[in-house]
Amino acid sequence: LLARVPFVLVVDPALPVRSVADLVQLARERPGRISYGTPGPGTFHHLNAELFKSIFGLELVHVPYKGSAPGLNDVVGGHIQMMFCDVPPAMSLIQSGKIRALGVTTRERVPAVADIPPLAEVGIPGYDTASWHTVTTTGNVPKPIVDKLYGNIREIMGDPSVVDVLTRDGALPQVSPTPEEMRRFVESDFLGFFQSVLLAFS
Repeated sequence: LLARVPFVLVVDPALPVRSVADLVQLARERPGRISYGTPGPGTFHHLNAELFKSIFGLELVHVPYKGSAPGLNDVVGGHIQMMFCDVPPAMSLIQSGKIRALGVTTRERVPAVADIPPLAEVGIPGYDTASWHTVTTTGNVPKPIVDKLYGNIREIMGDPSVVDVLTRDGALPQVSPTPEEMRRFVESDFLGFFQSVLLAFS
């Protein structure tokens, strides 16, 4: 496990929306007229938006794009109203005021955008989602090689310069568990992921 990568809920700054409560109220006043962008169906961006819809019982319109950047461009242009986006491509647009951030999806603050509160603190208690970035191999790689690779990765991830680059890019660097613990983590996280999917689309 290298890092967790949070998402940030952003909106068109032309909207009369400055909080999660404002966004929910506006969406309820305009059912089917608030649209959100994603890099495609089934992405974490999409699942975050569907979970958001499910929590508040909203009617939002999904607009899929080929990547985060085109979706963000259309939030800036006012063609869509909101998006759950991974932090790195959204950072400069947030800082320049071209889009407005309402919250990050992790329970903890994200150092690269430390002034943006977690959604769990501003209207969605318990909200905590992020993609996780890992190094994997095929199942038939001998254990001594896996153990050596794991040791090398732990050493690299202990380098402050590596941690600093990941942190500045909006990620949350992690101290990886052992390969066996990682296997159990993946199995557990997949279970939680599919439970979230069932909740979001039910």
